[in-house]
Amino acid sequence: MSRTRRTVSRTRWALRPSGRGSGAPPGGTRYAVPALLVALVVAGLALGAGNHVANPPPLARAQSLAQSAALTSSWFCAGATAGPGGVAPGALVLDNSGSRPVQATVQLVTEAGPVRSVQIAVPATSARVLPEDLSGAPWTGAIVTFFGGMAVAEQQATTPMGVALQPCATQASPNWYFPDGATLLNADEYISLLNPYPLDVVADLSFATDQGQEQPADFEGVVVPAHGLAVLDLRSHLRRRRRIALSVRTRDGRIVAFETELVSPVSRGAELIGTPGAPDPMLPVAGAELVLGAPGTSESWWWPGGADGAGLRETYVVYDPGPRPAQLRLSLVPEGDGAGAGSGGSAQFTAGPYSATRVTTNGEPWAIPGVPYSVHLQSLDRVPVVAERELSAGAPSTEKGRAVLLGLGNAAGTWLLAPGPRLPAGKEATPLLRRGRGSARRPRHASHTSHTSHASHAVSHGKPARRTSPTQTASVRLPPQTKLVVLDPGRRPATVSVSGLAGGSATVPEGTAPLVTFTVAPGQSSQLQLPAGLAKAPLRVSSSQPVMIEEDSYAGAGALGINLAPGVPVSPVSPP
Repeated sequence: MSRTRRTVSRTRWALRPSGRGSGAPPGGTRYAVPALLVALVVAGLALGAGNHVANPPPLARAQSLAQSAALTSSWFCAGATAGPGGVAPGALVLDNSGSRPVQATVQLVTEAGPVRSVQIAVPATSARVLPEDLSGAPWTGAIVTFFGGMAVAEQQATTPMGVALQPCATQASPNWYFPDGATLLNADEYISLLNPYPLDVVADLSFATDQGQEQPADFEGVVVPAHGLAVLDLRSHLRRRRRIALSVRTRDGRIVAFETELVSPVSRGAELIGTPGAPDPMLPVAGAELVLGAPGTSESWWWPGGADGAGLRETYVVYDPGPRPAQLRLSLVPEGDGAGAGSGGSAQFTAGPYSATRVTTNGEPWAIPGVPYSVHLQSLDRVPVVAERELSAGAPSTEKGRAVLLGLGNAAGTWLLAPGPRLPAGKEATPLLRRGRGSARRPRHASHTSHTSHASHAVSHGKPARRTSPTQTASVRLPPQTKLVVLDPGRRPATVSVSGLAGGSATVPEGTAPLVTFTVAPGQSSQLQLPAGLAKAPLRVSSSQPVMIEEDSYAGAGALGINLAPGVPVSPVSPP
């Protein structure tokens, strides 16, 4: 793994934003690269409560920071490898949600700086996929500039362990936080630092792991070249770490930071994490994760979707990068008034300073397994933290894989959803019992449509269900599944409309009647299952009240891959 670290023989000045100083909330500055804010859903770092970070960087305080955001002309992407021979081959997904074509310039960069510039036209109400194919470059990043229109850029990494797709960043920051990582026999962690500005930036990284405080010399004074990339393989100096909390601080200037976590399948007979006395355990579930780091902290975080049980393991990781302990409450709110409504639970706990704390819902007396719910994390003593939801799926779940979703901090009235990841179809499933007049049901699975209440919805195109006898069986190939989860964090009901933005039989042209309209109760969430054709098209979600949205994608039964991603808000946002 090549290292980007140089001896600095002269003073290097990074481009400072005008307006507030570097300690101001990221939402309060303008940069040389034009940018409004984008929703940066952010992660919290998982460790034991006693670990501390040496020389902690100053906090980037913000008002309910996940970042609030709207569309922008510039997007910054990283965390994937170049070409088909890398560990996480990357592709850019450029989504034009407007009614006119948009021109874009894509500058592909490596650790050596800019290497290729591509001009690309994105037709109206459609998306283009650009493979990041650069011969001889192990890792790649991209600076995407749209000229007019309403467009979104996403970064996709395709690996044998699954596909990870996340919106790119639209702002840089002097500080970044990553709550959880590991470097085990089957786990690799990489940190990509992207500098979208014309002057070099120097960054320092500090860690708190299961082996204590660590600050390797090679991870200090890392030079992130102008319009370039620096990629750090944490295994090179942090070997066999079960938990890694990470903070990034620039000495001057701003960068963007991504984490790529790759977990291979478990070797036959290997010992797993949690085995007493195991000298070198492995993570039990394989998968691929791509995470944009947290540029700041908040006293409140939300997740529209939550579930455990049926082979799903759900963990919330809370990272407190400041000097004071945080008193926290994690609340589960069941969806609608169906099964389990009114039975939501909560837990109170403390996150130690400069450390991260893990809270797993599975098996807890306050958990509500088998029932979809939304989740709210609140700091009871106003100490800001960063948090993420981690999901892993194994037997007996029909899905397999792992994914991370950083907490959301702000709500908006209009959201755009780019086409979801191209997940593989599952293997042929076990014959399923068809009941009555309904079509074959998907096996019960707590992560998506196994629980149905009045607040859950599916898009129908008017085709009648094929009738079968109560005892008929059929072998089916289950396709990838995609659902939207909408959370109303306010005090009034939200009327939500979902419209397609591309032509074709699965969607309707922009400006016509919505595909579906439904109501989300205040303080609760609602799910929308998407048919296969609609899951591959850009969507617009409009609401009468500010809401929060995530898009969850699952590979077919037997296939490896889960992806959790936030939507992109395009209207003024507000804290709930």
